[in-house]
Amino acid sequence: MTFFSCSLWEKYGILKGDLGIIFSNFIGIIITTHVIFVYYKNSRDLKPKVEKSFTIIILALISILTYVKLNRGITSYNVLGFICVISSLLMLVSPLKILKEVVKTRENSHLSIQFILISFISSSLWTLYGYFINDKFIIIPNGLGCLLAAIQALIYKIYSKEYNLPHNTIQMTPFHLKN
Repeated sequence: MTFFSCSLWEKYGILKGDLGIIFSNFIGIIITTHVIFVYYKNSRDLKPKVEKSFTIIILALISILTYVKLNRGITSYNVLGFICVISSLLMLVSPLKILKEVVKTRENSHLSIQFILISFISSSLWTLYGYFINDKFIIIPNGLGCLLAAIQALIYKIYSKEYNLPHNTIQMTPFHLKN
């Protein structure tokens, strides 16, 4: 989904003539292509599923980009922007399945606080960027991404188990704190 989203945002950036969008999504395309290749290469049992998913993504990209190419103008720009918003939202809501599991099991080991923080920072920066260039297609999904990352962080905190030493454990105090 990230490859799909970056590819669409790449075309959006090209239509808009925005080098920031173009450059960052080009890097995203390179990274996700590498991840897909490594995953495909190392997943023997899931190769047919990866092939099917990638084929669907490529066909969808070809269809959308052909539409944009054939229908130049503000309408195709708005359609592409709307599709970019939808693809970003699909990518951003994917952790909700994991959140459901965390709430059900009351255990947060399925969540990565590093990923949550990176998602929050990334979405925040893109929201600010969208605000500065006055682009609702960037503001909407990334603003929701900030909200979703904040909710994930809250759930992570709620279901984190605090580490307490057992009562019969001797606690070591550094030498310089004893005096």
